[in-house]
Amino acid sequence: MHWDSVGNSGDQYRNTFVDDIVWTRWYAQTGAEPILVLPGPRTRLLGPVLAVEAVTLEDSGVYRCAASNPGGEASAELRLVVTAPLHVEVSPALLSVHLGGSAEFRCEISSHPQAGPHFVTWYKDGRQLPGTGRQTELLRISSIGREDRGMYQCIVRRSEGDTAQASAELQLGDAPPVLLYSFIEQTLQPGPAVSLKCSAAGNPTPQVTWALDGFPLPTNGRFVIGQYVTVHGDVISHVNISHVVVEDGGEYSCTADNRAGKVTHAARLNVYGLPYIRLIPKVTAVAGETLKLKCPVAGYPIDKISWERAGRELPDDLRQKVSPDGTLIVSSVQKTVDSGVYTCWAKNKQGHSARRSGDVAVIVPPKITPFTASDDLHLGERTTLTCAVSRGDVPLTIFWLKDGRTMGPSERVQVTSVDQFNSILMIDSLSPDHNGNYSCVARNLAAEVSHTQSLVVHVPPIIEPFHFQEGLSEGMRTRTVCGVSAGDPPLTISWLKDGQSPFPLPAKLASVVNVSQLDLYSSLLSISNLAAEHSGDYTCVAANPAAEVRYTAKLQVKGN
Repeated sequence: MHWDSVGNSGDQYRNTFVDDIVWTRWYAQTGAEPILVLPGPRTRLLGPVLAVEAVTLEDSGVYRCAASNPGGEASAELRLVVTAPLHVEVSPALLSVHLGGSAEFRCEISSHPQAGPHFVTWYKDGRQLPGTGRQTELLRISSIGREDRGMYQCIVRRSEGDTAQASAELQLGDAPPVLLYSFIEQTLQPGPAVSLKCSAAGNPTPQVTWALDGFPLPTNGRFVIGQYVTVHGDVISHVNISHVVVEDGGEYSCTADNRAGKVTHAARLNVYGLPYIRLIPKVTAVAGETLKLKCPVAGYPIDKISWERAGRELPDDLRQKVSPDGTLIVSSVQKTVDSGVYTCWAKNKQGHSARRSGDVAVIVPPKITPFTASDDLHLGERTTLTCAVSRGDVPLTIFWLKDGRTMGPSERVQVTSVDQFNSILMIDSLSPDHNGNYSCVARNLAAEVSHTQSLVVHVPPIIEPFHFQEGLSEGMRTRTVCGVSAGDPPLTISWLKDGQSPFPLPAKLASVVNVSQLDLYSSLLSISNLAAEHSGDYTCVAANPAAEVRYTAKLQVKGN
């Protein structure tokens, strides 16, 4: 940019009208006081023209041109306003809030202090939010629901006409599923169609699964499962049964599950008819845990449901219980006692009955014998960790983790499988990189268990070589530094003279010897006034829990 004037502060030119020499100067008042404008990196004075290149906000202010000749002096002022582009940010750019919580977004506006008023309007997913206007830089959202998640946009308009915008995202934090709708118990005659519906919400969007008496739904053409997600993130799932028959009766359940939790609803569908028991799939129980086995009974009404095993009606010990709905509960399951064939039978008051048997297999989860690592491991040594699985059914898988992650070649460890129950982790040469938590993980069909042991490699100190300068005479000064380049803390550094501490020197000579700790890993030995008696071997001693190391340098002082 430039302005024309009637002269130049550093030059003179002849006015063709008055034939006199005219002198001009430019003054700028961008701060408290006006200052003379001189040529500079961005300022050029070209005859009557002041040119300012690459203007900044600091160049704003009042500029005065003063012109003079032998006949007098005149001046003129003009104001320069530099405006910066409007810049807008929304803070925070990403916000995650749980359902029912509150959130705040701030529209941060960057512009010149002299800029005119601005107007702020907020939008959500492209739609203007009501109640936003001139003074709404802060947007507050309370009692957050699923409909509040999305993109929030701040649009700023300035009176000068320019516009800027920025956006931020509101996410919902993890929320366990909740059932918004669930089906009720029904009792009906065979023949009509039936629809069972569950609706659930949560974050992430839950998955809904169905079961009949605890087992997967029958796979036939009369059962159709449908599921979809609404625009609000609710999942709606339904089971449609065409032409209901007696065998379709039982307890139906829907389960909504996400990483934050799960919720289940169950209700019976009663279909009038004679007792009927559906196929009982093979059931796997975990030793030590509780087994719940539901008899898949259809028909209505049912008077009694019973269980038996090996010809004996259950319960036959204190660990067993049969609930009124026909569920067999066995606590603290034992492999040798509780494995086998179980039979449930149902009858109505008219004496009609049905029976069905199913196998129960009990799997013993793995158990790892605790192992330890030596607490006196040093750099370069070898070590092994042995993982022995003392209990657990096959097939069994054993593997190792370091700090919760699988190990690759860079860890420099070797894992050897001795047999299907024992695994050895070996490290040939320990280094500080091997510090960490090592976990042996054993897995079978029943469970996954682990045992973790911390491994610490002690690194002894390493002293950097040091020496005293040569040609030292009495009355001179000297100093040397003992630096420890490696070694685990805590670290102590001390000095010996001729193998002794304190130094074997007279008090007058000892007073000029000073030892100071420069930092955690270095110590300075200085002697301010050398004497012949200071000659000798000076040893730096560095010690940590791993080891004590020494380095010695000879000091030779010539007498006068």
